[in-house]
Parts: sequence; C-alpha cells; structure tokens
Amino acid sequence: MRAGLGYGGSCFPKDIKALEHAARSRQVEPHLLKAVQTINATQLDVCFQKLNEQLAPLTDKKIAVLGISFKPNTDDTRFSPAEALIRRLSENGCTVAAYDPKATLSEPLTRVTQVQSVHEAIQGADGLVIATDWDEFRTLDWGQVKAAMNGTLVFDGRNCLDRHAVEQSGLRYMGVGRP
Repeated sequence: MRAGLGYGGSCFPKDIKALEHAARSRQVEPHLLKAVQTINATQLDVCFQKLNEQLAPLTDKKIAVLGISFKPNTDDTRFSPAEALIRRLSENGCTVAAYDPKATLSEPLTRVTQVQSVHEAIQGADGLVIATDWDEFRTLDWGQVKAAMNGTLVFDGRNCLDRHAVEQSGLRYMGVGRP
C-alpha cells in the first residue's frame, strides 16, 4: 500500500469487512481496520480538496483523468477511486476527459467524456490527474503533455511519476502525501 486516491476493487473492501466481523466475533474491537476504512473513505476528499485549492474555481475547468480502473492491467472499475473522483469533479462543474487503456466508465456521467487516447484527454486540459498507475502513464513525454494542455497542474494521484521529469518540462507536479 502507498499514498494515493485510495484502494478499490471487489476484494480488499470485502476482505476488510470480513476481518472486522471475525475480530468482533471474538470480542476484539477492530480499531485498526476501522481506521483503514475511514482513511480510505476520506482520502478522496483530501485529493479533491488539493485539486480545488490549485484550480479554484473548478467550475468550467477541463480536467484530464488518466485511469478509470481501480488498479492497472484490469478493466475492473468496482469501487474504483478513479471513477469516484471523476464523478466528484463532474458534480462540481468540471468537464472531464477520461482515458483508460482497458476500462470503461460504469455509467454515463454529466460533463464526462471517455476518450480513446491520452492525447485526446489532455488536449486543452486545465489540469491532469493520474488516477491509475498504468505503465504508459509513467513514460509520457511531458514536453508534449505541456504543449497540449492549457494549464500546468499534474496531480499524481498514485505517486507513480518521476517528479523531476514532470517539473523539468515546465509543469507543476503535485503528489499525495508529498509537499
């Protein structure tokens, strides 16, 4: 586990609930497991707030979100923090261009378009969010990214990027749990 938007998928949330139930059935209060669930539930709020502080007001901003699945190398979006962030951005007036190599959005969302390439997602974007740590996102040409975007913010929601490479291109890097 590492800092990021939070965990998702179908297994980990279910497993934590099962462990919590097992602990309680043995009269043990699962404080740590409850804390894990609380932190995961609030992590998206923390990340959203960081974006809001950097791009305020969010209304009418175009945000490119790279990654929809809950983890790389899958098309699974069950309990995906990426999809939850996309929904939250949309609800707050952002236009979102979302791209994922395998996954599709589980439902249509207002002001959200799923696009077919990274380039299409970042074109004219005011901000870029790495929401799933796919290998292809780690190796982007940051000079080309900067040229395609209107804004300069790259929010690394998985702490998977080379901060120096991003900043060297003239973009502003922001990670999770980092200054």
